[in-house]
Amino acid sequence: MVTYNLLMFVADQRPERLSDTDRRRIQAEFSPANLSNLSLTQYVDLWRRYPMHYVAHAMRYGIRDHWAIDRHMTGLGQFDTGFVEALKTGDLRSILGINLALGLTEESVLAAFGSAQDMTKRGSLENALRIFKIYTNPDYQDQNCFVTDAAIHLAANVVQVDMYGAETGNEIFIIFPSIFIAANYPHIGWLTTKSASIDNDVYVWPPDYEGIPLSAGIIFIAADARVDPTTGSRYLLDANNNPITTGVDKPGLHAGKIIGYRPADLTIGSQKFWNVYFRTHPVPPGLKVVYYTGDPNEAVSRWQTQMRLTRTSTDSSLGFPKISLGWGNPIYRDEMAAFRATGVKALEKYFASIP
Repeated sequence: MVTYNLLMFVADQRPERLSDTDRRRIQAEFSPANLSNLSLTQYVDLWRRYPMHYVAHAMRYGIRDHWAIDRHMTGLGQFDTGFVEALKTGDLRSILGINLALGLTEESVLAAFGSAQDMTKRGSLENALRIFKIYTNPDYQDQNCFVTDAAIHLAANVVQVDMYGAETGNEIFIIFPSIFIAANYPHIGWLTTKSASIDNDVYVWPPDYEGIPLSAGIIFIAADARVDPTTGSRYLLDANNNPITTGVDKPGLHAGKIIGYRPADLTIGSQKFWNVYFRTHPVPPGLKVVYYTGDPNEAVSRWQTQMRLTRTSTDSSLGFPKISLGWGNPIYRDEMAAFRATGVKALEKYFASIP
């Protein structure tokens, strides 16, 4: 039986108004295990007692048909199965969490480092080691570095599918209560503010490259997209799952584009597709799904209104200031040292094997 405390957040709840007992109680209620065990109704009942702020992550599935900024064009025009892969593992993982899922080995480190920059372009061992040491510099934060790749990236109070999603009108994303992140995971980023900027990027570091359980969040799936009954994509795909372009593109967010692809011929509703999938494939226990219509951000807003999630807070740490970090904190320092030592050995062997 799940019980709830009576702590009631109000606007501008300050961390000093939470006792250590309160914090322990919140951590127990919003633990990954407890949230995963709740039904959707129980989940909402619990969340309603706390601030409505949330963090979101685009779960790609289908053809990535749009981009917004040049440095986030990876996978454009390709069939992405990220959502299905996450269902198989049961959690949302970082780039390194995916690559190191089977353990820290020379092979897994090379695979992770290779995703940051093409191995064949490094030229020599000296150059590869130079790049690798920059990549594993704990004080270096950039698109391609250990600190970034070890983090799970979430957007606060905005669903940034326009920037990071897959199929326009057929987007899948997951949301978590911000207080869940605040109470459980070291992180950097503002949890209570809202911005569509690329700077709205909450870095979250679960321990030991672990993921965040999908069942600890709520998955939103487009309800009424017309999709191929076999692939679940809006688009007609060839034998290699490649789309067929129409040559007619549309402007996207910022300076980006929405690429025009030929729609699928025979279609069913996306809700029907995923209902069939969930019945015929293993899924994580406790998975909570909401089917939505219209714009993703408007859909979350409508849903929160319907669920009477209305409490707010201007405290960016939501009562857990010791877990909310700044750059320069010793995040993953031991893991990074082990990763670097293993990687140096792997690179030396790799280049020694080249004729």
